[in-house]
Amino acid sequence: MEDEIDGMRLILHRHWFRDRTPPPPIEGFAGYMHFNMMIERERPDWRSKHYEPVVGKGGHLEMIDGGRKEYHHAAWKLKT
Repeated sequence: MEDEIDGMRLILHRHWFRDRTPPPPIEGFAGYMHFNMMIERERPDWRSKHYEPVVGKGGHLEMIDGGRKEYHHAAWKLKT
């Protein structure tokens, strides 16, 4: 039931009937790569209302178990 409600909220947001609640930055296996992509794909008016770009965004390479892994820093932060 909760998944259906979340899905309906997202549909209404994408069709400009309501604004969805902005999610906080979420760190995953590759850092904030998926969070950054999610925010960059949002409507520009919604994004500028809730987020501001982080200065010095980017990433770095880390050595994990002998292999290289790219880590992405958050490119967006919630406005305060």
